[in-house]
Amino acid sequence: MTFGELVQSGQDIIRSHDADDLKKIKRVINNCYYRIWELAPWKAGMRQISLTFTASETDGQYLRSDLIGVTDVVDETDGEEIKYHETSEDKRFSIDGKRHWFHPSVAVTPTDELDKGITIAKGNSSISSASKLSGNQSGEYFQVADQPGYYQFTSTTAFTPVYHGPSISNKGIVVRPRNTKKLVIVDEDAALEAATVKVYGWVYPIPLHLDAQRPLLPHSRALELAMWIDLVGPKEKRRAEAQDYRNELYGPDNTGGVMAQLLTMNRTPVKPVIPRAKNGTILKYGRRR
Repeated sequence: MTFGELVQSGQDIIRSHDADDLKKIKRVINNCYYRIWELAPWKAGMRQISLTFTASETDGQYLRSDLIGVTDVVDETDGEEIKYHETSEDKRFSIDGKRHWFHPSVAVTPTDELDKGITIAKGNSSISSASKLSGNQSGEYFQVADQPGYYQFTSTTAFTPVYHGPSISNKGIVVRPRNTKKLVIVDEDAALEAATVKVYGWVYPIPLHLDAQRPLLPHSRALELAMWIDLVGPKEKRRAEAQDYRNELYGPDNTGGVMAQLLTMNRTPVKPVIPRAKNGTILKYGRRR
């Protein structure tokens, strides 16, 4: 289903084409879309970033703000491939002979957090009131007012991707949102380690704004059902109806349903593997000199 078809489905289920209800439906669809994306590392959202640690970052390094979760952390320098295993900050010193990574429990301070003063026109990829911001913040991610999605500055005023939400005038913006994650790596003795690592993970998709957009999911039925539940569930007279939708979405015992089918259709992304010979040495291609 396209976004336009999902919106029409939402209007039909609540039997309303009111302008305020239309805004609510669009908001609910994107909220449900993002909740589904948080359930698993969807292939379309997989990304790779490189971080260099100096063993002095006691509270870690920032990851991209649109990152949902990390699937792998690997050191691939000096012809080796060293895997870091996930742990938690409170279990950091439970020594098991392995290198580890974890998200430190530190408060993230936005580089800018404005309540108003920002203007962005629909279909644009620049801010027309950047003087309100603290200079050039290229590379940083931001969120716009109450709109879904993350955008990345490419210069003082330009950003990517294009903003297709409703035009905003004199609204707020948060650069480096508070839910931005940080990463710490430690060696086998739980000491901070100096290394350049590749971090594999998945990010939130571009929000749904255009009628022709299709959700980046194997099918849209789970998203449609989740939207219906959020729209009619709070209504006293339609709670039984909402329960029927929950049964279809999650199964009568919460162990199956359309959502489980959707998740099984998501092939687990495979991290690129360094080619090796049978003896374990890394293969290097190209003419030798």
